[in-house]
Amino acid sequence: MITKLKTYGLHKKYFVEDVVGRFKKAKEEGFSVLKFKGIDFDATKEIVCKRNGNLQGIKSCDIFVADEFYNLFDFIEIKELQNVISCNPLKKLKEFEIESKFKDSLRILKLIVNERDFSETDFDKLIDSYPKKLILGIFVEEIKGKKGENLFYQKLFIFQRELLRKVPEASVLVKPILKINEYYKNIGYF
Repeated sequence: MITKLKTYGLHKKYFVEDVVGRFKKAKEEGFSVLKFKGIDFDATKEIVCKRNGNLQGIKSCDIFVADEFYNLFDFIEIKELQNVISCNPLKKLKEFEIESKFKDSLRILKLIVNERDFSETDFDKLIDSYPKKLILGIFVEEIKGKKGENLFYQKLFIFQRELLRKVPEASVLVKPILKINEYYKNIGYF
């Protein structure tokens, strides 16, 4: 399933796949350190919106990683936390709009697979039933001392707990940005 979707998306130029750290917006958005391959899903959203009329207010996750061999169907959003110590994770999650970005990203995929020349029927139902992962990567300018590091990980735990409540249709990981590289390296993806 994933291979057909990815092949179709690349062939129809919906998907631009590259090492994530080389995406056009990677440096500006703080993820130029990421070394695994992925699909620039912000670019995919723009293409889908142009081809389907301006889909007012639709959002997307930053990165889509799709690989059947590794069983990856991952949506990744990268965010910066300015002040870890005073950060309120519940307010930040609302600001980040992760829930709507994830749901809109699925909607974008469904628009792609519902095109007439996509050969599979009921593929949008398969997208709903396929195990998905939502990854929130957090980066900070600087964490000072052990206390700051402990607070940072406490905040990540709260983010993860709340995302699990808000997005029950996906498994959720919340990690420091550099740990995302480590995650994909550990499963052998790069």
